[in-house]
Amino acid sequence: MKQWLCLACLLMAAAPASAGTVWLSGAATTLAVDVVNMRDARFHGVVRQAYDFSCGAASVATLLTYHYDDPIDERTALEGMLENADAERVQTEGFSMLDMKHFLAERGLNADGFRAGLDALAGTGIPAIALINTDGYRHFVVIQGVSPEEVLVGDPALGVRVYSRAEFKRIWNGLLFLVRDNVEQASKTFNRTEQWAVRTHIPYGIALQRPTLDGFTLSLPRAGDY
Repeated sequence: MKQWLCLACLLMAAAPASAGTVWLSGAATTLAVDVVNMRDARFHGVVRQAYDFSCGAASVATLLTYHYDDPIDERTALEGMLENADAERVQTEGFSMLDMKHFLAERGLNADGFRAGLDALAGTGIPAIALINTDGYRHFVVIQGVSPEEVLVGDPALGVRVYSRAEFKRIWNGLLFLVRDNVEQASKTFNRTEQWAVRTHIPYGIALQRPTLDGFTLSLPRAGDY
């Protein structure tokens, strides 16, 4: 019960950020112009993670919302995965891809993990969740496009990023988490021009603050922690 209360407190603490509207007044007219700052622009097509432990949930929310026409927020994914997981195992080992598979199955999607290369993913033409490791930080992201030279990544911590293939292969464990269903829908959102247009190069140490960061790991408190 304490675990669930703690999770509820964490979820209630988050407040969404939004773009603003600027009113421009001229001699003859007044215009309302929507303004999106660079930080928000980087997260176009990516669900931003709210907690240091939730990049896995945000990655799944990104996959469903922007690639499978099934909009959900990070909170829904996080709560759903926790419901499908063994709480004691999650407390010590974190979420597994099997937990994710079960969550997606409840939403009518079959998904599995595969060991495959970038060329194979490019051939399928659909997005995938991948685990990367940068300077000791394990982190789940969504591969949203692949070109002959580069990899387009939707990162729930940093937004849209573009890696060279060589750079991405150095930090990737070679596994892909793919949804088997609705391939036609997903293929429409792979390699989108507007996603490739956003390029950021930010050191991971700035955004990720601890080496235990894991997209499928939820650090629940132990009994007696509070």
